[in-house]
This record gives sequence, structure tokens and C-alpha cells, in this order.
Amino acid sequence: MSLQDAFATDSVGSVSPGAELLSEFDFPYVLNVSSSTLHKNLKTLILAYAVVRQQILSVPKLVIAGAIPDRPAWGMHRRQELEVYAVQLGVAENVIFVPYPTRNRIISLYRHARLFVFPSLFEGFGLAPLEAMKYGIPVVLSDRASLPEVGGDAAIYVNPDDPNDIARGMELGLFDSQLRSEMVQRGLRRVESFGTWERVARQTLEVYDQAFRSQT
Repeated sequence: MSLQDAFATDSVGSVSPGAELLSEFDFPYVLNVSSSTLHKNLKTLILAYAVVRQQILSVPKLVIAGAIPDRPAWGMHRRQELEVYAVQLGVAENVIFVPYPTRNRIISLYRHARLFVFPSLFEGFGLAPLEAMKYGIPVVLSDRASLPEVGGDAAIYVNPDDPNDIARGMELGLFDSQLRSEMVQRGLRRVESFGTWERVARQTLEVYDQAFRSQT
């Protein structure tokens, strides 16, 4: 099985035969697919988005999709907490949360996004950026832990602790047309380079090893 096939038939929920994957939104958007666990850094992402919006009012909306609970959960932000934070920053009307999306919905969100942003503070491997690349989306990626090994030369790297640097990456990924085109092509090649899931498993171990050595 190729990496592309595996993405399209994820065990979380395969694509239903004949399922329509049209965009549910009639506007351009920046996408984050993760969860609201603290290391996913969603508050800093929202702050970075607010920084971009202060400078460029035409910036697309921000869509955050994933495991975002309504009830308190250890080590996670509640959706209401993130919504209040967006209100405080003045971007509530432009930040959209999609809690616990189905697999079909995630694929639709990927297919129609303008940019994928993933400012995580730590990841063991990080398949979401590769999945975004598979759908031809430019990727802005944290420069921490294993993520540079995952993204290779196919991402715009940012400091996940610095909302201004994340904002810089978002502006480049959205408005530098030449860089966007380069990142799309590099991303597709990056996905191809991982080949089968067996090779992904081997490379995952290599990424872990490289990340460990960089910390010692």
C-alpha cells in the first residue's frame, strides 16, 4: 500500500463510496488539523493569526479541526476556552472550530485549504503535515523535535514559541506565489519519498533516533 492510498483509507474512517467531498465553506481558509492538547500550541496559532490579520485584513479565515472537547479534559483546551481567546483577540468571526470531524470531512478540509499550519511544540512523527502535502497544500511547520525531519525541504519552518514568526510563515505561505508553488511541488515529492507504510515505519524510527541525538 502506498502512503497516498493509506491516507485515503485511514482506519479512522475510510471514504464512503460516492461520498461528495465538496468544500463545506464558500471562502478560502488556512487549516490546522490536530487536537487541543497543550503541546499542539493552538493558542499561539490563534495569536499568530491575529497578528497576520492586523496587518492584512484580506487574510483567509482560520479553520481548526480535530479533537477539541466541550467538557474539561486533562491536558487539553476546551473549545469554549479557545473561542473566548479568539474573542479577546478580535478574531472570533474569522476562527472556525470543527470538533471531532469525520474522515470524509477532514479530507474535504484538506482538499480545499489554502495553507496548512502546524506549530506543534512536540511530535513523535507528525503525519498531518505529510497528509497536507499529499493534497497539494503549502505547509508551515514548527521547527521543533522530529518535524524538520518529517518535512524536509518541503515546509516553511517557524519558531512555535514566537507568534510573530508563525505569522511570518503564514504570510509567506499565503502571499508569496513563487514560494507557494515550490512548496507544493516539494511537498508532493516529499510524500512520494516515504513510499509504502513499511518504509514510513522505518523512517519513523530514524526520525525518533535523529530527534533523540539532537537533544543529547
